[in-house]
Amino acid sequence: SGLLGPWNWVASLPSAREGHAAVANGGYVYVIGGTSGGTDLDEALYAKQNANGTLGGFQATSAFATARSGLAAAAWNGRLYLGGGRTAANAYVDYVQTASFNPDGTVSAWGWASNFLPSARAGHVMTAANGALQIAGGNSPIGRLADVATAPIGGGGDVGSFTAAPPLTLWRDGLA
Repeated sequence: SGLLGPWNWVASLPSAREGHAAVANGGYVYVIGGTSGGTDLDEALYAKQNANGTLGGFQATSAFATARSGLAAAAWNGRLYLGGGRTAANAYVDYVQTASFNPDGTVSAWGWASNFLPSARAGHVMTAANGALQIAGGNSPIGRLADVATAPIGGGGDVGSFTAAPPLTLWRDGLA
């Protein structure tokens, strides 16, 4: 019928947070970064998805560089990608980090992609499909953004150069 059933409480995060990113991959849910009680986080958490739709408890895995909120994440071909965000010092970042998913739900140590986002930003969205990362919108030191860009993901998981795609008709900020 295409209708959703009622929502159920399934698991709690270790602390309340906002401005985090989330992805699902390989039977696990990942919650990355954000801010909690005014403190930016550099943690990546994961929880197993149970067959009945509930989640196991969240556990920490490899922390990433530079605690921040407003970052975006995507999963593709066994890898987790993080891009952008804003630090507690209100500095916007333009770099992309990547880690491999391990079979037990943890992720490897984070590495750096060879290429950066087209501009530093937070509150944007990032997706991965057909061997490429796509980003759209967000906010930056110069204001709200309507741009869209795409970058190929190489066979080893590295991110190629971002190129512009047709922009959004209006700026978008706070995307999830």
